[in-house]
Amino acid sequence: MIKPVKPKITYHAIIDEIYHKDFHLFVNVPKEMFKTWLLEVHEKEGMLEDLKEKLEDAKAMVLWDYAPFYYVWIEEFNWTIKHQAVLVHELSHFVDFALSNAGISIGYNNTEVRAYYLEYIFTKVWEQLKPLYRRKARKKHTTDRIA
Repeated sequence: MIKPVKPKITYHAIIDEIYHKDFHLFVNVPKEMFKTWLLEVHEKEGMLEDLKEKLEDAKAMVLWDYAPFYYVWIEEFNWTIKHQAVLVHELSHFVDFALSNAGISIGYNNTEVRAYYLEYIFTKVWEQLKPLYRRKARKKHTTDRIA
C-alpha cells in the first residue's frame, strides 16, 4: 500500500505481523526531500544536526530513533543486483534492530531466527515493490533455422 505524505512524498507501509515492528519504506526519494519530510513530520530539538550527520554521505539507511516510527530509506532503487544488495543490506540492519527491540539476542547458536525474519521482511517488501519497480521481462527472440 502506498500512502502520500507531505511534502509530496510516498512511502510503502510494511506491516510486520510477527514482532509488530512496522516500518515505512522510502525508495527513489532524493536525500533532501527525505530530510525535509522527516523534519516536518518529527519536529524534535537537535534533529536537524543529527540528520545532517547521518545523511551526509548516505544513499540508504535505517532510522529507528523516531519510535514508534521506523524508516528504511533508499535514495535510488531498481531491480539491478547492486540495488537489491543495498535493499537486503538495509533490511538486515532493520532486522537486527527489530529483534533486539523485541528482546531477542542473535548469536552463533540461533542465527535461524534472524535468517527467517529477514526472509519474511524481504518478502513483504518484495510484494510491494515488485509491481512498481520490476523491469518487464524481455521478449525472447527466436529464429527458425532450416537444416
